[in-house]
Amino acid sequence: MDISVSDGEVASIAYMAPAVTFARGSLGAPGQKSTGLPTVMVLNAIAIVVAVAALLVLLVANLA
Repeated sequence: MDISVSDGEVASIAYMAPAVTFARGSLGAPGQKSTGLPTVMVLNAIAIVVAVAALLVLLVANLA
């Protein structure tokens, strides 16, 4: 990213770290969004579904 700033001027930039370890971060104007957040949300939802399914299987197995 090339930024031209004259003497005495200030350029505001912000860095947002990625949500996933090996994803690229975001660098630019303030207000950057974290990359990889939808991936993390999907993986968390899958983990929750698997955990709830496992608990239901254990519950049903104990009732039988």
